[in-house]
Parts: sequence; structure tokens; C-alpha cells
Amino acid sequence: MADNIALSIIDRKVINNNDTGVGIDLGAFNTAEVQVRVHVSGAGTLQLQHAAVDEDLAYLEIGSTVSLASVDATGAVRSLSDFLRYVRYTATSVEGSPVVSIDVIAKQ
Repeated sequence: MADNIALSIIDRKVINNNDTGVGIDLGAFNTAEVQVRVHVSGAGTLQLQHAAVDEDLAYLEIGSTVSLASVDATGAVRSLSDFLRYVRYTATSVEGSPVVSIDVIAKQ
């Protein structure tokens, strides 16, 4: 098994209010670095979530929110440890049409 894995959760996608990403299974990894890049700004925030099972009501917030209010080509990085098996994002209070990329590097 690989020691690290790199994933692109979304690549230059328009984010809408209440969008929720698909849960990715990171259960085999100890830590994850999540980079959120805003290519086109709008209003609102992205929140990372984690859960033991991939069911909507099981997800809990993890880490701090990422603002979509300004372009940030280098991105905000959130370091995750002690997370449950699945990780996803959810968008709240989104206005306009922000365009975002989210990449993950998971490490054993």
C-alpha cells in the first residue's frame, strides 16, 4: 500500500449554496492535508466534515471554514488528524458563482 495518496476532490467547479461533496474514504490514512483554492470569488464558506459511515446525518464538522470571498490561487490549507473514515465538504451561505478546486494529500 502507498504511504501517501493525492486526490482531486473537485477541479474548478462552481459552488452553489448547500452543495455537499461526496465522502472520500480516508480510513487507511492517519493525516490529510486539504488545499482549497478559490479561482473566482463569491460569498460564503466551505466547511470540511468527517464521519464513520458515509451517511448524510453522520457527518460532523472538522477544522475551520474556508472563505469564498476572495481569489486565493495558492489556497487555504487545512491539516486534518484524528478524523473518522470519510471526509467531505459542504458549502454554506454561498452567493454569486465562486469557482473552487479542492485537493487532498492523505498520509499514513
